[in-house]
Amino acid sequence: MKALSLLVLSAICAAAISCGSQDKTAVGVNDNNTNKDSIANAAMADTANYSSIEWIDSTDQNLGTIKEGQVVDLSWRFKNVGTKPLIITHVSAGCGCTVPDPPKEPIAPGKEGKIEAKFNTSGQTGNPMKSVIVRANTKQQEYQLNFSAQVTKQ
Repeated sequence: MKALSLLVLSAICAAAISCGSQDKTAVGVNDNNTNKDSIANAAMADTANYSSIEWIDSTDQNLGTIKEGQVVDLSWRFKNVGTKPLIITHVSAGCGCTVPDPPKEPIAPGKEGKIEAKFNTSGQTGNPMKSVIVRANTKQQEYQLNFSAQVTKQ
């Protein structure tokens, strides 16, 4: 518990003094890349404080038929079913057409969170299949969230 408290306190302090631009492809508990990487690495290595994640929404989504040029909002809800805070340490998309937006704070046991993303369909006609990779302080450590669509020309 002391290690977790120290980890959360470090994240809060780092967030309070950090500056710079936000990297939407790799957002963890704060926005400073150096501190974020250190905190993420510590959370991933601390097996005593691993949590468990349960995906409420399917990890595979079909967006149906959409017109090229639209920007589509997506989300995948999850619940922390573990006994320790759940820390999303890294989220990335397979290409630049998808911009993920994960929670920036740890998710308390029993609470829900969500991974959001925006999919820009410009230049994506046909049947694109895309993915978002999520890393967290869980035994599995990495999850793949998929989505597909039929994108038609305007």
